Amino acid sequence: MFSTDSELNRFQEVCLGILKATAKLCDEKGLTYYLCGGTLLGAIRHQGFIPWDDDIDIAMPRKDYEKLLSMGDVLIDGRYRIYHYSFYEEKPNCHTIQIIDTKAHVIREWTAEKKEIPIWVDVFPLDGLCENKLLQECHYYRYHFYQFLMQIANKENAINIRKQRGFLQRLFIWFIFTFNVGKNWNVRKLLDKMEEIVKHYPWDCSTYLSSFHGTLGKKEILKRKWYEQRSKLPFEDQEYYVPQGYDEIMRHYYGDYMIPVRRSYEHEFSDLRISEDGKENS
Repeated sequence: MFSTDSELNRFQEVCLGILKATAKLCDEKGLTYYLCGGTLLGAIRHQGFIPWDDDIDIAMPRKDYEKLLSMGDVLIDGRYRIYHYSFYEEKPNCHTIQIIDTKAHVIREWTAEKKEIPIWVDVFPLDGLCENKLLQECHYYRYHFYQFLMQIANKENAINIRKQRGFLQRLFIWFIFTFNVGKNWNVRKLLDKMEEIVKHYPWDCSTYLSSFHGTLGKKEILKRKWYEQRSKLPFEDQEYYVPQGYDEIMRHYYGDYMIPVRRSYEHEFSDLRISEDGKENS
């Protein structure tokens, strides 16, 4: 269900093209993937995009994620490319894999550095997790401690300055920008440490799994059995793989997830441009 907002609609169409190419690649290479997050919710509730959603998310078990990463920054279907911070020298846009459209770019508006970036689909790894609740807590907070340091070190690209926040958070953000806190910290080493932490527990012998790269905090601790089998659901004009336990996952995340919580769409990107050998120019 594409948005009625014309600019968001165009963004969604580009993202859908990336998803199609990514799913095709995964099927050809025998890689397991699932729609996740708001994309999974959209597939269940709308058979496509949540009308106000502006991205697509997929998840992969760690072993499949690493196989995708090992392909390097190869070109897919002559247009899409695998992006990961480890491939490049510049400060990263993201700490997980993205599949980017090399022919469609936007200006990112929500960070301090207004930067031209390619449109993307996020790919999140799913990692094993221990059963002990106390150790789960320690694991969670250890990961997020390093993520917190990474966001400070990479504040120009990682902190959403348009997000509504309380006074203390606004004061802290003002402080780290004003005094350039973390300017000499090594962003790449912090990202490597985050990856080391989440890979500590193997998927195959874990009852629980973690998706700490997501945005829902401790709700990103999930049961592995929900992901042991896959089925397909329609998303716009094709069907894509989803976890067999998608109902349990959505209830874990959102409660009664079939009741839409409507929100107005606020543009976080501007100047969508598609190159001459793409579908359109603007």
